[in-house]
Amino acid sequence: MRKLAYLIIALLIVSSCSSPESEGEKLAQRKNECVETYIKERQKAESAFVNNFNASDYSSRTEALEAYDQAMQKVLDDYNAQCDEISVQKSKIAGELANDYGKLAAFESAYGSKLDCELIDGLADAIAGTGYPDAVLAKVKTVMPVKPDAGKIQKDLAEHQLTEGFDREKCWFKEGIRWELADFDIRDFNIEEVLRDNSREYIFVATMRLVGEYNTYNARAKVSYVLPDAEDWKIEFVNSMGVTIVPTHKYDDLISCEIKDDGWGGVNALFITNNSEIELGVGVEVVAGGDKKRYTVSVTPDKKSQVGGLWGGGNVTSYRIEFVERF
Repeated sequence: MRKLAYLIIALLIVSSCSSPESEGEKLAQRKNECVETYIKERQKAESAFVNNFNASDYSSRTEALEAYDQAMQKVLDDYNAQCDEISVQKSKIAGELANDYGKLAAFESAYGSKLDCELIDGLADAIAGTGYPDAVLAKVKTVMPVKPDAGKIQKDLAEHQLTEGFDREKCWFKEGIRWELADFDIRDFNIEEVLRDNSREYIFVATMRLVGEYNTYNARAKVSYVLPDAEDWKIEFVNSMGVTIVPTHKYDDLISCEIKDDGWGGVNALFITNNSEIELGVGVEVVAGGDKKRYTVSVTPDKKSQVGGLWGGGNVTSYRIEFVERF
Protein backbone atom coordinates (compact mmCIF):
# COMPACT_ATOMS: atom_id res chain seq x y z
CA MET A 1 0.00 0.00 0.00
CA ARG A 2 2.81 2.37 0.85
CA LYS A 3 4.45 1.76 -2.55
CA LEU A 4 1.14 2.38 -4.30
CA ALA A 5 0.67 5.63 -2.40
CA TYR A 6 4.16 6.82 -3.39
CA LEU A 7 3.42 5.94 -7.02
CA ILE A 8 0.17 7.89 -7.01
CA ILE A 9 1.87 10.90 -5.43
CA ALA A 10 4.65 10.73 -8.02
CA LEU A 11 2.16 10.58 -10.86
CA LEU A 12 0.27 13.54 -9.44
CA ILE A 13 3.50 15.54 -9.19
CA VAL A 14 4.49 14.69 -12.76
CA SER A 15 1.00 15.43 -13.97
CA SER A 16 0.94 18.81 -12.26
CA CYS A 17 4.41 19.69 -13.58
CA SER A 18 3.47 18.84 -17.14
CA SER A 19 0.05 20.47 -17.17
CA PRO A 20 -1.05 22.24 -20.37
CA GLU A 21 -0.49 25.59 -18.66
CA SER A 22 3.07 24.75 -17.60
CA GLU A 23 3.92 23.37 -21.04
CA GLY A 24 2.65 26.56 -22.67
CA GLU A 25 4.61 28.75 -20.27
CA LYS A 26 7.83 26.77 -20.82
CA LEU A 27 7.59 27.04 -24.59
CA ALA A 28 6.88 30.77 -24.38
CA GLN A 29 9.91 31.22 -22.13
CA ARG A 30 12.04 29.33 -24.66
CA LYS A 31 10.77 31.66 -27.37
CA ASN A 32 11.60 34.74 -25.31
CA GLU A 33 15.08 33.40 -24.58
CA CYS A 34 15.53 32.65 -28.27
CA VAL A 35 14.77 36.28 -29.14
CA GLU A 36 17.11 37.59 -26.45
CA THR A 37 19.87 35.31 -27.72
CA TYR A 38 19.37 36.56 -31.27
CA ILE A 39 19.70 40.19 -30.17
CA LYS A 40 22.91 39.43 -28.25
CA GLU A 41 24.42 37.39 -31.09
CA ARG A 42 23.56 40.10 -33.62
CA GLN A 43 25.31 42.69 -31.51
CA LYS A 44 28.33 40.40 -31.11
CA ALA A 45 28.51 39.81 -34.88
CA GLU A 46 28.29 43.54 -35.58
CA SER A 47 31.08 44.29 -33.08
CA ALA A 48 33.26 41.54 -34.53
CA PHE A 49 32.78 42.91 -38.05
CA VAL A 50 33.70 46.46 -37.01
CA ASN A 51 36.62 45.51 -34.74
CA ASN A 52 38.19 43.09 -37.21
CA PHE A 53 37.54 45.14 -40.35
CA ASN A 54 40.42 45.46 -42.81
CA ALA A 55 39.69 47.55 -45.90
CA SER A 56 42.35 45.71 -47.92
CA ASP A 57 40.32 42.51 -47.64
CA TYR A 58 37.70 43.91 -50.03
CA SER A 59 37.86 45.06 -53.64
CA SER A 60 34.59 47.00 -53.38
CA ARG A 61 32.22 48.43 -50.81
CA THR A 62 29.52 46.11 -52.10
CA GLU A 63 31.73 43.16 -51.25
CA ALA A 64 32.27 44.51 -47.74
CA LEU A 65 28.55 45.02 -47.16
CA GLU A 66 27.87 41.52 -48.48
CA ALA A 67 30.30 40.15 -45.89
CA TYR A 68 28.39 41.98 -43.16
CA ASP A 69 25.07 40.73 -44.56
CA GLN A 70 26.39 37.15 -44.50
CA ALA A 71 27.38 37.50 -40.84
CA MET A 72 23.92 38.80 -39.99
CA GLN A 73 22.29 36.06 -42.04
CA LYS A 74 24.21 33.40 -40.09
CA VAL A 75 22.81 34.80 -36.83
CA LEU A 76 19.32 34.92 -38.34
CA ASP A 77 19.58 31.34 -39.63
CA ASP A 78 20.49 30.11 -36.14
CA TYR A 79 17.57 32.04 -34.68
CA ASN A 80 15.14 30.63 -37.25
CA ALA A 81 16.37 27.09 -36.59
CA GLN A 82 15.67 27.48 -32.87
CA CYS A 83 12.26 28.99 -33.59
CA ASP A 84 11.47 26.06 -35.89
CA GLU A 85 12.26 23.62 -33.08
CA ILE A 86 9.90 25.51 -30.76
CA SER A 87 7.17 25.53 -33.42
CA VAL A 88 7.53 21.78 -33.95
CA GLN A 89 7.26 21.16 -30.19
CA LYS A 90 4.26 23.47 -29.94
CA SER A 91 2.48 21.69 -32.79
CA LYS A 92 3.22 18.32 -31.21
CA ILE A 93 1.71 19.32 -27.86
CA ALA A 94 -1.29 20.92 -29.53
CA GLY A 95 -1.84 17.74 -31.50
CA GLU A 96 -1.80 15.65 -28.30
CA LEU A 97 -4.37 18.00 -26.74
CA ALA A 98 -6.57 18.27 -29.81
CA ASN A 99 -9.29 16.02 -28.38
CA ASP A 100 -9.56 18.06 -25.18
CA TYR A 101 -10.59 21.60 -26.02
CA GLY A 102 -10.22 22.81 -22.46
CA LYS A 103 -6.63 21.66 -22.13
CA LEU A 104 -5.75 22.92 -25.63
CA ALA A 105 -7.21 26.33 -24.81
CA ALA A 106 -5.30 26.42 -21.52
CA PHE A 107 -2.07 25.55 -23.31
CA GLU A 108 -2.53 28.19 -26.00
CA SER A 109 -3.58 30.83 -23.46
CA ALA A 110 -0.57 30.16 -21.26
CA TYR A 111 1.77 30.28 -24.23
CA GLY A 112 0.35 33.58 -25.50
CA SER A 113 0.28 35.24 -22.09
CA LYS A 114 3.95 34.50 -21.36
CA LEU A 115 5.32 35.67 -24.71
CA ASP A 116 7.13 38.99 -24.59
CA CYS A 117 5.24 40.42 -27.57
CA GLU A 118 6.88 43.82 -27.35
CA LEU A 119 10.31 42.22 -27.58
CA ILE A 120 9.26 39.95 -30.48
CA ASP A 121 7.62 42.81 -32.42
CA GLY A 122 10.73 44.94 -31.97
CA LEU A 123 12.85 42.10 -33.26
CA ALA A 124 10.63 41.72 -36.33
CA ASP A 125 11.09 45.42 -37.11
CA ALA A 126 14.86 45.08 -36.71
CA ILE A 127 15.01 42.09 -39.07
CA ALA A 128 12.88 43.89 -41.67
CA GLY A 129 15.07 47.02 -41.53
CA THR A 130 17.20 47.78 -44.59
CA GLY A 131 19.69 50.26 -43.16
CA TYR A 132 23.20 49.60 -41.88
CA PRO A 133 24.59 50.71 -38.50
CA ASP A 134 26.69 53.88 -38.59
CA ALA A 135 29.75 52.04 -37.28
CA VAL A 136 29.51 49.51 -40.10
CA LEU A 137 29.11 52.22 -42.76
CA ALA A 138 32.07 54.14 -41.34
CA LYS A 139 34.28 51.10 -41.87
CA VAL A 140 32.88 50.33 -45.32
CA LYS A 141 33.66 53.89 -46.45
CA THR A 142 37.36 53.20 -45.93
CA VAL A 143 37.29 50.76 -48.86
CA MET A 144 38.36 52.65 -51.99
CA PRO A 145 36.85 50.92 -55.05
CA VAL A 146 38.75 50.99 -58.32
CA LYS A 147 37.20 52.91 -61.19
CA PRO A 148 35.01 50.80 -63.50
CA ASP A 149 36.77 49.11 -66.39
CA ALA A 150 35.28 48.50 -69.85
CA GLY A 151 33.60 45.25 -68.80
CA LYS A 152 31.95 46.84 -65.75
CA ILE A 153 30.85 49.88 -67.75
CA GLN A 154 29.17 47.74 -70.41
CA LYS A 155 27.37 45.77 -67.71
CA ASP A 156 26.18 48.98 -66.02
CA LEU A 157 25.02 50.46 -69.33
CA ALA A 158 22.50 47.63 -69.67
CA GLU A 159 20.34 49.47 -67.13
CA HIS A 160 20.15 52.61 -69.27
CA GLN A 161 18.67 53.96 -72.51
CA LEU A 162 19.84 56.07 -75.42
CA THR A 163 17.91 58.54 -77.53
CA GLU A 164 18.84 59.21 -81.15
CA GLY A 165 20.91 62.10 -79.88
CA PHE A 166 20.97 64.45 -82.89
CA ASP A 167 19.31 67.78 -83.63
CA ARG A 168 15.73 67.10 -84.72
CA GLU A 169 16.33 67.85 -88.41
CA LYS A 170 19.09 65.21 -88.50
CA CYS A 171 17.03 62.47 -86.87
CA TRP A 172 15.53 59.55 -88.76
CA PHE A 173 13.28 58.22 -86.03
CA LYS A 174 10.27 59.65 -84.22
CA GLU A 175 10.88 62.07 -81.40
CA GLY A 176 10.98 60.34 -78.01
CA ILE A 177 12.19 56.97 -79.26
CA ARG A 178 14.63 55.27 -76.87
CA TRP A 179 16.81 52.22 -77.25
CA GLU A 180 16.97 49.99 -74.18
CA LEU A 181 20.62 48.94 -73.98
CA ALA A 182 19.62 45.72 -72.23
CA ASP A 183 18.14 44.61 -75.58
CA PHE A 184 21.54 44.71 -77.30
CA ASP A 185 24.97 43.17 -77.11
CA ILE A 186 27.44 46.00 -76.58
CA ARG A 187 30.52 45.44 -78.70
CA ASP A 188 33.59 47.41 -79.83
CA PHE A 189 33.34 49.53 -76.68
CA ASN A 190 35.92 52.31 -76.54
CA ILE A 191 36.51 55.32 -74.30
CA GLU A 192 37.11 58.07 -76.81
CA GLU A 193 37.80 60.94 -74.40
CA VAL A 194 37.99 61.36 -70.61
CA LEU A 195 36.36 64.63 -69.55
CA ARG A 196 36.80 64.40 -65.77
CA ASP A 197 38.68 61.95 -63.58
CA ASN A 198 39.06 62.43 -59.83
CA SER A 199 38.28 60.66 -56.56
CA ARG A 200 34.55 61.43 -56.81
CA GLU A 201 33.75 61.69 -60.55
CA TYR A 202 34.62 59.84 -63.73
CA ILE A 203 33.11 61.34 -66.90
CA PHE A 204 33.96 60.24 -70.42
CA VAL A 205 32.74 59.98 -74.01
CA ALA A 206 32.44 56.40 -75.29
CA THR A 207 31.70 54.79 -78.61
CA MET A 208 30.15 51.37 -79.03
CA ARG A 209 28.25 49.11 -81.39
CA LEU A 210 24.80 47.89 -80.34
CA VAL A 211 23.96 44.52 -81.88
CA GLY A 212 20.32 43.45 -81.72
CA GLU A 213 18.21 40.66 -83.17
CA TYR A 214 17.64 42.42 -86.50
CA ASN A 215 19.51 45.72 -86.32
CA THR A 216 22.91 47.05 -85.42
CA TYR A 217 23.63 50.64 -84.38
CA ASN A 218 26.73 52.72 -83.88
CA ALA A 219 26.41 54.81 -80.74
CA ARG A 220 28.33 57.60 -79.06
CA ALA A 221 27.48 58.70 -75.53
CA LYS A 222 28.63 60.79 -72.59
CA VAL A 223 28.73 58.70 -69.42
CA SER A 224 29.03 60.13 -65.91
CA TYR A 225 30.04 57.98 -62.92
CA VAL A 226 29.98 59.19 -59.31
CA LEU A 227 31.28 57.64 -56.08
CA PRO A 228 28.75 58.04 -53.22
CA ASP A 229 29.90 57.97 -49.60
CA ALA A 230 29.22 54.32 -48.79
CA GLU A 231 28.64 52.82 -52.24
CA ASP A 232 30.69 51.79 -55.25
CA TRP A 233 31.05 53.71 -58.48
CA LYS A 234 27.66 54.02 -60.19
CA ILE A 235 26.35 55.72 -63.32
CA GLU A 236 24.81 59.11 -62.65
CA PHE A 237 23.61 59.61 -66.23
CA VAL A 238 24.09 58.50 -69.83
CA ASN A 239 23.59 61.18 -72.49
CA SER A 240 23.32 60.15 -76.14
CA MET A 241 25.60 61.95 -78.58
CA GLY A 242 24.29 60.08 -81.60
CA VAL A 243 22.83 56.70 -82.53
CA THR A 244 22.95 55.64 -86.20
CA ILE A 245 21.70 52.46 -87.77
CA VAL A 246 24.18 50.25 -89.63
CA PRO A 247 22.50 49.33 -92.93
CA THR A 248 22.53 45.64 -93.82
CA HIS A 249 21.40 46.26 -97.43
CA LYS A 250 19.69 42.88 -97.09
CA TYR A 251 16.24 44.27 -97.82
CA ASP A 252 17.01 47.10 -100.25
CA ASP A 253 15.41 45.41 -103.26
CA LEU A 254 12.20 44.50 -101.44
CA ILE A 255 10.61 47.94 -101.87
CA SER A 256 9.67 50.18 -104.79
CA CYS A 257 9.13 53.94 -104.71
CA GLU A 258 7.14 56.38 -106.85
CA ILE A 259 6.43 60.11 -106.71
CA LYS A 260 2.91 60.88 -107.90
CA ASP A 261 -0.18 62.94 -107.22
CA ASP A 262 -1.53 62.25 -103.74
CA GLY A 263 -5.12 62.28 -104.98
CA TRP A 264 -5.98 65.78 -103.81
CA GLY A 265 -4.95 67.41 -107.07
CA GLY A 266 -1.68 69.08 -107.93
CA VAL A 267 0.35 67.93 -104.92
CA ASN A 268 2.76 65.01 -105.14
CA ALA A 269 3.70 62.52 -102.47
CA LEU A 270 6.18 59.67 -102.27
CA PHE A 271 4.57 56.23 -102.20
CA ILE A 272 6.65 53.31 -100.90
CA THR A 273 5.48 49.78 -101.66
CA ASN A 274 6.63 46.74 -99.69
CA ASN A 275 6.90 43.87 -102.16
CA SER A 276 7.86 41.29 -99.53
CA GLU A 277 6.00 39.23 -96.94
CA ILE A 278 7.64 40.87 -93.90
CA GLU A 279 7.10 44.31 -92.39
CA LEU A 280 9.93 46.73 -93.12
CA GLY A 281 11.12 50.10 -91.86
CA VAL A 282 12.32 52.54 -94.51
CA GLY A 283 14.51 55.53 -93.70
CA VAL A 284 13.81 58.14 -96.36
CA GLU A 285 14.77 61.78 -96.84
CA VAL A 286 12.42 63.79 -99.01
CA VAL A 287 12.42 67.33 -100.33
CA ALA A 288 8.87 68.51 -99.65
CA GLY A 289 7.64 72.08 -99.75
CA GLY A 290 11.22 73.17 -100.39
CA ASP A 291 12.56 71.61 -97.16
CA LYS A 292 14.48 68.40 -96.50
CA LYS A 293 12.69 66.12 -94.07
CA ARG A 294 13.65 62.72 -92.71
CA TYR A 295 11.29 59.89 -91.80
CA THR A 296 11.36 56.24 -90.86
CA VAL A 297 8.25 54.74 -92.40
CA SER A 298 6.74 51.40 -91.44
CA VAL A 299 5.62 49.54 -94.57
CA THR A 300 3.49 46.41 -94.24
CA PRO A 301 3.60 43.58 -96.82
CA ASP A 302 1.96 44.35 -100.18
CA LYS A 303 0.87 47.79 -98.98
CA LYS A 304 1.83 51.33 -99.90
CA SER A 305 2.91 53.95 -97.38
CA GLN A 306 2.75 57.66 -98.18
CA VAL A 307 5.29 60.36 -97.34
CA GLY A 308 4.47 64.01 -97.93
CA GLY A 309 1.50 65.29 -99.90
CA LEU A 310 -1.12 67.91 -99.11
CA TRP A 311 -1.77 66.64 -95.57
CA GLY A 312 1.61 64.98 -94.99
CA GLY A 313 4.26 67.69 -95.27
CA GLY A 314 3.94 69.26 -98.68
CA ASN A 315 4.71 68.63 -102.33
CA VAL A 316 7.48 66.04 -102.75
CA THR A 317 9.96 66.78 -105.55
CA SER A 318 12.75 64.26 -104.73
CA TYR A 319 13.75 61.59 -102.25
CA ARG A 320 16.71 59.53 -101.02
CA ILE A 321 16.49 56.12 -99.32
CA GLU A 322 18.90 55.87 -96.37
CA PHE A 323 18.07 52.33 -95.23
CA VAL A 324 15.57 49.50 -95.55
CA GLU A 325 15.57 47.28 -92.48
CA ARG A 326 13.48 44.88 -90.48
CA PHE A 327 12.55 46.13 -87.00
